[in-house]
Parts: sequence; C-alpha cells; structure tokens
Amino acid sequence: MQEWRIDNQTIYEIGPLEEYLAALGFAAGLEGEEQRFVVAVGDAGTGKTVGARIFCRDRKPRPLYVRLTCQALLNPRSLLHSLAEPLGLPWDVPSRYDIAARIAQDSLSRPRLLVLDEAQALAKGGLLDILRWLHDEGGHTFALVGLPGLEYAMAEHRQFGSRVALRHQLRLPTPAEIAPLFDGFPEDAVGRIYDETGGHMRQVMALRRRLLELVKQRKCFPEEVTSRQISTVAKHFLVRAA
Repeated sequence: MQEWRIDNQTIYEIGPLEEYLAALGFAAGLEGEEQRFVVAVGDAGTGKTVGARIFCRDRKPRPLYVRLTCQALLNPRSLLHSLAEPLGLPWDVPSRYDIAARIAQDSLSRPRLLVLDEAQALAKGGLLDILRWLHDEGGHTFALVGLPGLEYAMAEHRQFGSRVALRHQLRLPTPAEIAPLFDGFPEDAVGRIYDETGGHMRQVMALRRRLLELVKQRKCFPEEVTSRQISTVAKHFLVRAA
C-alpha cells in the first residue's frame, strides 16, 4: 500500500483514493482536447483535498493546486486573482477583463492543468461562466474538486456541463478497504470502527491515531480490542455531524 506524508499525517492509497487519482490523471491528458473540464465531487471527509494535493505534488509536469476561498468571499475579481497569481501573471490591473484575457492568452503558449479545490464556491455570480470563457478562449485544463453543491450548480449551466470530459464521484471505502489500516485488530472491532465513522476517512484516521496511541501506551492490545471499547473511544474523540 503506497503512503504519502501531508501536513505530518500519513495518507494511505486505498481504493477510493486510487480511483480519484486516476480521474485527476485523466484530466492531465486532456491538453488540446475540445472538452477540458474534469469534475470530482464528494462529501466532506472523503479525501478530496488530500488527494488533490498529492496529485499536484507528485505529477510531472506539476499541475497547479488552487484552493478557492469560501463562497461568501469569492467574486469574479478574487477568482481571477486566484488563477493569475500562481501562473505568475499580473492581476492588479483596473479591468477584470484584462486579467482574464491575459490568463487566456498566456495559456495558449503555456497550457497547464489547474486543480481548483473547494470548487463548490463557484456556484454563484456567474463564476462558472468565467471559467467557461477561459476554457473556450485559452488552452488550460481545469479539474474542479468540491462538495456535491458543485454538481447541482452545473446542472443549471448546460453550456458549462457540455464542456466536461469526465465526472467523478468520490466514494467511501468499504470495511474491507480500511481493514489493512488496523492490522492486528479483530474483524468485529474493524466493523465497529467502520460503523462509528461511517467510512469517512477523516474520522477513520482520527480514530486510528487515537487507538494506536492507546496501544503505544500499553493501555490496550490490538488483538484484544472489543467493539465496546471502540465505541467508548469514538464517543470521546469523534465529532459527528448533526
């Protein structure tokens, strides 16, 4: 099982992440194609951000990772700023059109893959239309990564949707797919871990870290952990959505 280190955390390549990286890899091969959007959506905790960061760090040539600000703060100018700055283009000019035109013109000679994280923030104020214009006038490929709200917004923008080459739905892992992360734990304990976390990897890894701390402190032994103990630890260390 391949591993990566992101922000002092170990990330493991299980099935859903492997599929997600393959979808982003598909985007990397769209240069010059008529459709150059890839959209990946998933619920919170499914690994969208870590997967995008791993992909942008390891892929050659390196894609640009752009984490968009929240929807309440994002507007046409701040979107164009977010795109122009990592491309090394001037953005502090009076006209938004000038910024967009420079991005499009530059992309014809320097096409890049831009991975836009938190892309559900684009679901307002004509922001998807700005990306559609940049796509049509330029040469960049865009991978949009976000919550399911992004998919709903696209349904209302048919012109945008017709330019999407691939849609990918991030899925939760199965109990069997998380089992290797809990080597030595009884099968019923792994099943309870899955039940307590719902398979959301952020919570799976949080519970794993706490359980391994208890093992390290010799407060429990993996092969003797019970479902009831798992539930007790989860009650104290997991925050569940309402």
